[in-house]
Amino acid sequence: MMTNRDFLGRSFHKFESNYKSDILDIRISNHNVWQIVKFPLFMQFVKPDENSKARVQKSDSLRKRIHLQIVKIYDFLLLVFSFLSLFRKRIFKGNLAVFYTNSGDKLSRDEKGAYYNFLTDAFITEGLVEDYLYMEKSLGGDFRKPSPIEIDLKLDRLYPLHFIFRFLLITKRKLIFAQALRLEQILKAHFKSEQREFNFSNSDVIRIINSFFLEYWVAIVLLKITRPSILFCSEQTGCGLLGAANSLGVKSIDLQHGIIDQHHPQYTFSAKLNDSQNSFSLPTYLGVFGSLHKDILRANGFWNDNKIITLGSARMFFNRNKTNGYKKQISFRKKNVLIPTQYTVFPEILMLLNRLKEESLEFKLILKLHPLEPNSNIISYRRFASEYPGFIEVVECDVDIYQIISEAHVVIGFDSAVLLESVSLFRPTFTIGTPSAPRGVHEFFSEMGLEAIIRIIPINNIDLLSEVLRDLLANSNFYTDQIKEMTYWGNRLYAPDYLGNCKRFLSEAIVKRK
Repeated sequence: MMTNRDFLGRSFHKFESNYKSDILDIRISNHNVWQIVKFPLFMQFVKPDENSKARVQKSDSLRKRIHLQIVKIYDFLLLVFSFLSLFRKRIFKGNLAVFYTNSGDKLSRDEKGAYYNFLTDAFITEGLVEDYLYMEKSLGGDFRKPSPIEIDLKLDRLYPLHFIFRFLLITKRKLIFAQALRLEQILKAHFKSEQREFNFSNSDVIRIINSFFLEYWVAIVLLKITRPSILFCSEQTGCGLLGAANSLGVKSIDLQHGIIDQHHPQYTFSAKLNDSQNSFSLPTYLGVFGSLHKDILRANGFWNDNKIITLGSARMFFNRNKTNGYKKQISFRKKNVLIPTQYTVFPEILMLLNRLKEESLEFKLILKLHPLEPNSNIISYRRFASEYPGFIEVVECDVDIYQIISEAHVVIGFDSAVLLESVSLFRPTFTIGTPSAPRGVHEFFSEMGLEAIIRIIPINNIDLLSEVLRDLLANSNFYTDQIKEMTYWGNRLYAPDYLGNCKRFLSEAIVKRK
């Protein structure tokens, strides 16, 4: 069963404040165990069980076992060849930038039909860095292709090293068990004091710690070979990669991926833990979308102001330029209402759909599937759409959301980052409040002025949404009065001049090698 994200984030934050001395004391090889465990455990609580892949049954046949050993030998030979190739490329490059990316971040195809990683690829395609190595981790074994940038190392090839480093884990087995048990005990005591119970065990904590150290040791090898001037990554705070970078003195920047709220478990910590920053796997810099997110991060006093760099978003930058910010009025022959799905609010979305289908207004609902939407939810959405042909269209997860926003009159969601993007692209936007998150997307922020732009519609008062839709769909100048405020908040959410911001950052962050 899923847990409310906002409540759990607040609970973790309170845990850090109440158990400071215990948290600071639980370390393994100078790595803070709480930071290692915090985000993976959070995601274990909030993700639906169906999202996890079904376990593959192992075969005991001799043929299968022999085949597995051959694959391991082949993978190891590929790894040796990959390291030799990296070392050769490293010799002929100067101020090397290493990109540690994920194929799952290539959300959609660009105009040329290629999958583009908007978190990192612009640094290369726009000529911001010259010497680089591009590394990518697959999405369930698949690499999204075609892609505009050649992969120098498929990170999956590093997995054979895990087998070698598992022997090191054996030497730390007793310490890992003891520290995992200590953390489990104080965390369960905290939950008990809040009269809450979350299903996790010592084995869950041990598994997370083991994964951290395997990644840490592999990353040590990788970074020693490549010796980058700077490491680019995303959502790696607290992970073994940044732990290794810190150990080797490698500069790094972790790029914002989605919404960072005031209790985001990967990025926000109690200021009482400042004393432990040297044992945290933190990036040298944290690159954020806009000033709003920077203000959120520095509000509680944990992050130093000079570590948070406001870059903007390549995705937003390119799409703003492409269509002049979507300020031009779109044709009213297509009255599209966009609803981005979220697996965390599946029942509420069904309630919303059932209410909107009763409307006499002429509009079309566009359901944009979330990348992590479980198959059972997708089946339900498609069944619903088949019952109301012409009224509801289900759009696959790899279709460019910005193109859909550009064709939408209105965007309705819950707490999705799409709502922030819609405001920044000048589309009237609404957030649905639920019993667990009455303020919708605003649960993440303390910026009250944003509520005037992204209006809150309670799930039990959809009639209010009907009234607003009636006015918006009938008025061809529906956003004229809001455009000034949308511009202000759009730039607070996503800073303008993305390329200029990146150039200025690189000029200061990278020290030229002689």
